Amino acid sequence: MQGSALAQRGPVAGEREVSFSADPTRSLGQRIGLGDVVDLYATSGQGETSRTSVVARSVRVIDRQARQGAAGFIYTVALADPDAVESVVAAAAAGSLTVVRATAAAPASVGGG
Repeated sequence: MQGSALAQRGPVAGEREVSFSADPTRSLGQRIGLGDVVDLYATSGQGETSRTSVVARSVRVIDRQARQGAAGFIYTVALADPDAVESVVAAAAAGSLTVVRATAAAPASVGGG
């Protein structure tokens, strides 16, 4: 069983849940799963005037669902910073959100080891 399958689901105290859809080309295809820690980037503008910035760093993925009738996934993440929630929602609405894996979920410890 993968460590991400054993990851804690749901937010902890002080966190907010937010969901967004992400195209596979902007979210590592199927390689991001439950418990992974990701950074979220937003891109604004086009061509030479485009600018990319981090809108949330070290965010825990608490759910991933296949999109109905479309490629990609709907991710749910837990955020502690209300400003980050606002930035993620705005970037998702603009279709400019990119998901970058920061770390993979740590394997669960089995036994008393």
